[in-house]
Amino acid sequence: MSKKKYDWSKLQGVDEITVGRYFEYDKDAKNQFKNWLSFLQKPKTKVLEVGSGSGFFTDILLTLFPNIKLTCLEPDETFVEVLKSRFKDRITIINEPVETTTIKSESFDCAISHIVIHNLPDPVLALQQMTRVVKSKGKIVTIEPLPASRHYYPTEELTNAFEYLQKAVKYKCMERMKEQEDLTPRNPWTYFYPKFFEKVGIKEITCHGWTSVFTISDTRFDFSEKKKWFKLRYDLAKKQEAKVRDVLLRNGEIVKDIDKHYRLVFDYYEKLMNISENELKQIHEQEIVHRIITVGEKP
Repeated sequence: MSKKKYDWSKLQGVDEITVGRYFEYDKDAKNQFKNWLSFLQKPKTKVLEVGSGSGFFTDILLTLFPNIKLTCLEPDETFVEVLKSRFKDRITIINEPVETTTIKSESFDCAISHIVIHNLPDPVLALQQMTRVVKSKGKIVTIEPLPASRHYYPTEELTNAFEYLQKAVKYKCMERMKEQEDLTPRNPWTYFYPKFFEKVGIKEITCHGWTSVFTISDTRFDFSEKKKWFKLRYDLAKKQEAKVRDVLLRNGEIVKDIDKHYRLVFDYYEKLMNISENELKQIHEQEIVHRIITVGEKP
């Protein structure tokens, strides 16, 4: 039997994660994480990060808690190579899925995942494994999105354009599910993480919430950083255009509609790249991101 291929990077690559989460956690958010995860302050705490992906949250963990001994559990070989290049000997990498990991029981002081569990076919199985590999009195942490998160654009026309092109992601997800023969119906937006924790025997459960609001006209954020982000968004859209067109056409969309929506998006990006700081104050694109952080302890 051939080994199942894990290819999450095909759905959301490194560039997409970098651009999409560029302003996701500001200084206040990181201070809250430092408070909620204060048990990681102990020197040489052995931490397993489940599903490290491109290393977005890996970097936050190593920055906030530089004395931890971090192991990244990542099944996607493309992401594994990114992690090796990005963090080198600062981390240990295990190229396995959490559901079937061969990590010995009670090997870590903490198992943590960031935007992972809601993507898995069986979140309870993943939590069982995270609990198994943690020592008694060790911590289990999940950080997950909530469905109220959304992105607002300055006009209805632009909103429609971005939503139209975003359909390519939904089509890719459906195609991937068929390829993986993963057709189990589920709705991750109904997941109630404290109940999952209780189901696998995790105790001392606490929950925290975080809402990040990023508006590109907001003066809290540096103008030069925003301009850098605008260029990254434009470059990413150009880089992905051919593949997005292919996915949309393959799923019955019309060339004329694709052209129209891309024209609107690229005109908007070009405007942002050439905008002045005063002009930007009149542009009210906004992203609202909600996170639920669940923390528990293995008895």
